[in-house]
Amino acid sequence: MTTVRLRQVECEVKDEEEVDVQRLMERLRHHVLVNRIRVKEYFQDFDALNSGTVTRARFERGLSYMGLSSLGQHHLSSAQLAMLCHVYEAPNDPDSVAWTRFVADMESVFTLPNLEYSPTVQAMSFQLTLTITNIGDN
Repeated sequence: MTTVRLRQVECEVKDEEEVDVQRLMERLRHHVLVNRIRVKEYFQDFDALNSGTVTRARFERGLSYMGLSSLGQHHLSSAQLAMLCHVYEAPNDPDSVAWTRFVADMESVFTLPNLEYSPTVQAMSFQLTLTITNIGDN
Protein backbone atom coordinates (compact mmCIF):
# COMPACT_ATOMS: atom_id res chain seq x y z
CA MET A 1 0.00 0.00 0.00
CA THR A 2 1.35 3.45 -0.91
CA THR A 3 0.33 6.86 0.36
CA VAL A 4 -0.34 9.55 -2.20
CA ARG A 5 -0.09 13.15 -1.01
CA LEU A 6 -1.67 15.77 -3.23
CA ARG A 7 -0.95 19.03 -1.45
CA GLN A 8 -3.61 19.18 1.31
CA VAL A 9 -5.32 15.91 0.36
CA GLU A 10 -4.05 12.58 1.63
CA CYS A 11 -5.49 9.25 0.63
CA GLU A 12 -4.25 5.72 0.65
CA VAL A 13 -4.15 3.97 -2.68
CA LYS A 14 -3.72 0.27 -3.14
CA ASP A 15 -1.18 -0.66 -5.80
CA GLU A 16 -3.88 -2.13 -8.03
CA GLU A 17 -5.98 1.04 -7.56
CA GLU A 18 -3.74 3.34 -9.59
CA VAL A 19 -5.79 6.13 -11.12
CA ASP A 20 -5.64 6.45 -14.90
CA VAL A 21 -6.82 10.02 -15.41
CA GLN A 22 -7.49 9.63 -19.13
CA ARG A 23 -9.64 6.53 -18.61
CA LEU A 24 -11.48 8.17 -15.72
CA MET A 25 -12.26 11.24 -17.83
CA GLU A 26 -13.52 9.04 -20.68
CA ARG A 27 -15.78 7.21 -18.22
CA LEU A 28 -17.15 10.48 -16.85
CA ARG A 29 -17.70 11.93 -20.34
CA HIS A 30 -19.54 8.76 -21.34
CA HIS A 31 -21.79 9.09 -18.27
CA VAL A 32 -22.51 12.73 -19.17
CA LEU A 33 -23.24 11.90 -22.82
CA VAL A 34 -25.45 8.87 -22.25
CA ASN A 35 -27.52 10.56 -19.54
CA ARG A 36 -27.47 13.96 -21.28
CA ILE A 37 -26.31 15.70 -18.13
CA ARG A 38 -25.73 19.45 -18.17
CA VAL A 39 -22.85 19.49 -15.73
CA LYS A 40 -22.90 23.25 -15.16
CA GLU A 41 -26.26 23.03 -13.41
CA TYR A 42 -24.80 20.86 -10.65
CA PHE A 43 -22.04 23.32 -9.71
CA GLN A 44 -23.17 26.87 -10.43
CA ASP A 45 -25.34 27.13 -7.31
CA PHE A 46 -22.33 26.31 -5.12
CA ASP A 47 -20.41 29.26 -6.61
CA ALA A 48 -22.32 32.26 -5.24
CA LEU A 49 -19.61 34.77 -6.30
CA ASN A 50 -19.25 33.36 -9.83
CA SER A 51 -15.53 32.98 -9.28
CA GLY A 52 -15.33 29.70 -11.19
CA THR A 53 -14.12 27.83 -8.11
CA VAL A 54 -15.75 25.86 -5.30
CA THR A 55 -14.41 24.08 -2.25
CA ARG A 56 -13.39 20.45 -2.57
CA ALA A 57 -16.36 19.35 -0.45
CA ARG A 58 -18.80 21.20 -2.71
CA PHE A 59 -17.12 19.80 -5.81
CA GLU A 60 -17.53 16.27 -4.45
CA ARG A 61 -21.16 17.06 -3.58
CA GLY A 62 -21.80 18.25 -7.14
CA LEU A 63 -20.31 15.01 -8.49
CA SER A 64 -22.57 13.09 -6.12
CA TYR A 65 -25.64 14.94 -7.41
CA MET A 66 -24.59 13.94 -10.94
CA GLY A 67 -24.75 10.28 -9.93
CA LEU A 68 -21.02 9.84 -9.42
CA SER A 69 -20.91 8.57 -5.86
CA SER A 70 -21.22 5.31 -3.96
CA LEU A 71 -25.00 5.81 -3.98
CA GLY A 72 -25.14 6.91 -7.60
CA GLN A 73 -24.83 5.03 -10.87
CA HIS A 74 -21.03 5.18 -10.94
CA HIS A 75 -18.87 4.80 -7.89
CA LEU A 76 -15.79 7.02 -7.65
CA SER A 77 -13.17 5.88 -5.18
CA SER A 78 -11.49 8.32 -2.81
CA ALA A 79 -8.34 8.10 -4.95
CA GLN A 80 -10.31 9.05 -8.07
CA LEU A 81 -11.96 11.96 -6.26
CA ALA A 82 -8.58 13.15 -4.99
CA MET A 83 -7.13 12.92 -8.49
CA LEU A 84 -10.02 14.93 -9.98
CA CYS A 85 -9.55 17.57 -7.28
CA HIS A 86 -5.84 17.69 -8.05
CA VAL A 87 -6.28 17.92 -11.83
CA TYR A 88 -8.85 20.73 -11.57
CA GLU A 89 -7.22 22.50 -8.64
CA ALA A 90 -7.67 26.27 -8.68
CA PRO A 91 -4.37 27.99 -9.52
CA ASN A 92 -4.56 30.55 -6.69
CA ASP A 93 -6.12 28.38 -3.97
CA PRO A 94 -5.04 24.76 -3.46
CA ASP A 95 -8.15 24.10 -1.35
CA SER A 96 -10.51 24.98 -4.19
CA VAL A 97 -11.46 23.30 -7.45
CA ALA A 98 -11.91 25.14 -10.75
CA TRP A 99 -15.30 23.71 -11.62
CA THR A 100 -15.64 25.74 -14.83
CA ARG A 101 -12.66 23.88 -16.36
CA PHE A 102 -14.22 20.58 -15.31
CA VAL A 103 -17.54 21.59 -16.91
CA ALA A 104 -15.80 22.61 -20.15
CA ASP A 105 -14.05 19.23 -20.32
CA MET A 106 -17.20 17.26 -19.57
CA GLU A 107 -19.50 19.14 -21.91
CA SER A 108 -17.05 18.84 -24.78
CA VAL A 109 -18.91 15.65 -25.69
CA PHE A 110 -21.86 17.78 -26.84
CA THR A 111 -20.08 20.53 -28.74
CA LEU A 112 -16.86 22.49 -28.96
CA PRO A 113 -16.73 25.58 -26.74
CA ASN A 114 -16.90 28.98 -28.48
CA LEU A 115 -17.70 27.37 -31.81
CA GLU A 116 -19.52 30.53 -32.90
CA TYR A 117 -16.21 32.40 -32.87
CA SER A 118 -14.48 29.84 -35.10
CA PRO A 119 -17.01 28.82 -37.75
CA THR A 120 -14.47 27.04 -39.95
CA VAL A 121 -13.46 24.51 -37.28
CA GLN A 122 -14.51 20.96 -38.05
CA ALA A 123 -16.40 19.53 -35.08
CA MET A 124 -16.08 15.84 -34.37
CA SER A 125 -19.24 13.85 -34.84
CA PHE A 126 -20.20 10.99 -32.60
CA GLN A 127 -21.72 8.09 -34.44
CA LEU A 128 -23.20 4.90 -33.18
CA THR A 129 -22.49 1.87 -35.28
CA LEU A 130 -25.30 -0.62 -35.40
CA THR A 131 -24.72 -4.08 -36.75
CA ILE A 132 -27.83 -5.93 -37.84
CA THR A 133 -27.63 -9.61 -38.54
CA ASN A 134 -30.41 -11.64 -40.03
CA ILE A 135 -30.63 -15.07 -38.53
CA GLY A 136 -32.27 -16.68 -41.56
CA ASP A 137 -29.68 -15.47 -44.10
CA ASN A 138 -26.91 -18.04 -44.51
